[in-house]
Order: sequence, then C-alpha cells, then structure tokens
Amino acid sequence: MADHIRKRMSECDQLVAVLSTATKDSWWVPWEIGVASEKDFRIASYAEQYISLPSYLQKWPVLQTMSEVDLYCEYSKRNEQVTVRKMDEAYSADRKSTIFKSGIGDFHKELARALVTKRRGY
Repeated sequence: MADHIRKRMSECDQLVAVLSTATKDSWWVPWEIGVASEKDFRIASYAEQYISLPSYLQKWPVLQTMSEVDLYCEYSKRNEQVTVRKMDEAYSADRKSTIFKSGIGDFHKELARALVTKRRGY
C-alpha cells in the first residue's frame, strides 16, 4: 500500500489532507504529510470545525469550509503562476530549486493570512 501511495504522490505537487473523526488519528495521515513535506508540496488540511486536529497539522493552513477550499485553489493557482514566471527568469537549476522552495513557503503564509481574514469577515 505504501509503495502505491508513494507512486501516486509522485504524480502530484500538492496535498490536501481531508480529515474526519475516523481518519484524524490514522497513522497514514502523518506518513502522507511526511512524504509531501519531503517533496516540498503545497500542503493544507480540510476538516469540519468540530474535528480536533492533531498538533502536527497546525503547521499548515487548515481549511474548514468549501469557500476556504476555493480560496486554497485561488492562492495555489496564483502561487504557481508566480513561481513559473520566476523560474523562467532564473538561469541555473540551483536557482530554480531555491525559487520553488521559497514559493511553497510564501504560499502557506499567504493562504494562512487569507483564511484568518476570511474567518474574521473582512
């Protein structure tokens, strides 16, 4: 099973962990998050407000409604466009790798700020 999941994840560049009361304590979730972290994926989790998430998931933005999922998609697309533009302007493979990694960090910070603003009703 792990090999199959790792193979499928190699075809992706982001992960949204969808958590329920049954899956929030599954050992697969931290394993999948670990694989995604190693690959510098964009990461977020989705869970209804009544579900208490494990602390390790607090590092990344937490989505609680479908409109927040839409916001995730918007920021992900915007971040992808900026990252591609920066990479096209870069000259070396090392520089492209640095830009890609910094883009992921920017994505997480910007989405987290947008979620806070949205939840406060601004």
